[in-house]
Amino acid sequence: WPIAAGAYPEKLRATGVGWAIGVGRGGAVNGPMLGGYLMAANAPLPFLFATYCVPLVSCAGAAFLVERFKRPVS
Repeated sequence: WPIAAGAYPEKLRATGVGWAIGVGRGGAVNGPMLGGYLMAANAPLPFLFATYCVPLVSCAGAAFLVERFKRPVS
């Protein structure tokens, strides 16, 4: 949330942080559900962990890009 708060201008900050929280809540619901489906399908454990690495790596990349392309406050 601190990255989201710093990435948006003051007029859009509450909306941006709200969207970040909402997307995070969606992941908190969908992640365990996906894990349950994969476990019910007897997916191998390495595949299960690899599936969870995809969103983590994409979030890390997005955080890197936000910090890199953040506009200075003027």
